[in-house]
Amino acid sequence: MRRSFTLSSLILFSATLLVISACKLGDLKSPEVSVTKAKFNPISLQQGRLDTQLRVSNPNVFKLPIKAVSYKLFVNDKEFSFGTIQHNLKIPAGGSQLVELPLDIRYEKLLASLGSIFTYKAIRFQLKGEIDFGLVKVPYRKTGEFTIN
Repeated sequence: MRRSFTLSSLILFSATLLVISACKLGDLKSPEVSVTKAKFNPISLQQGRLDTQLRVSNPNVFKLPIKAVSYKLFVNDKEFSFGTIQHNLKIPAGGSQLVELPLDIRYEKLLASLGSIFTYKAIRFQLKGEIDFGLVKVPYRKTGEFTIN
């Protein structure tokens, strides 16, 4: 008899936790993502880096973990690179955090996709992707251009 009481208590406790968790998920507010920085920095004669920074704001009353950040980089309307960077960050409840997204750009690949760089006065870029919070994915997007001197 004591065993069945323990098993039924365990089942009731598990069901209660499930209901509480479902209520919390029902109150989930979508995080906000904005691109705060996208600056090109030459690193060497062979490559540069698009230093990108995302501001992630969490309007919820609980922490949100960032699992991964995916991205697609377009240069002059052509897909240039894509990928996913794994993260292990937690955005505090009601707070925000900057997330670095460094994108290496090899000049030879850039030249191969654009043709002669000397025909351009500016190079347009578009960066877009999603941040995976585990429970929800939130998109972000940034467009801009780099002038060529």
